[in-house]
Amino acid sequence: MKRDLMEVEADGYIRMEPGILKHISFTHLFSGTYANHENSPAHDGCSEMLGYTEWASTCLPVISLGWDWRLATCTKPLVLVPYGDIQGNLMFTDSSGADLGVKDTSLRIGAFVRKLGWEPVVLAAIGLARLDDEGKRATNN
Repeated sequence: MKRDLMEVEADGYIRMEPGILKHISFTHLFSGTYANHENSPAHDGCSEMLGYTEWASTCLPVISLGWDWRLATCTKPLVLVPYGDIQGNLMFTDSSGADLGVKDTSLRIGAFVRKLGWEPVVLAAIGLARLDDEGKRATNN
């Protein structure tokens, strides 16, 4: 069944075709670190930090996306990468309206998240970077 409007369905999902997501803006809600994993030894001799972040669409109904991230502290500049599956209330559909499934939806959302520009926002939220007024990483000039 093809859907013309986004709505939260009885199972809690908002359904849409994957191409629509790139036209939706998201805002950062919160981020943090897992206290029991901060600065834990990593396999490469560096320490790593694990954390989480939550983002929401600026449209209604609100699309919620959340994921864990990993930071290896020996890289300069600091590089965050998503860690594990991305969770949310979104289910992608094909052009006929049939669900693509949780795994396929998560993989496609992962590709979207990699282009979202979330890393400097999270680094600032956990106190490892400073952002300017436009939300970009500030430089010390």
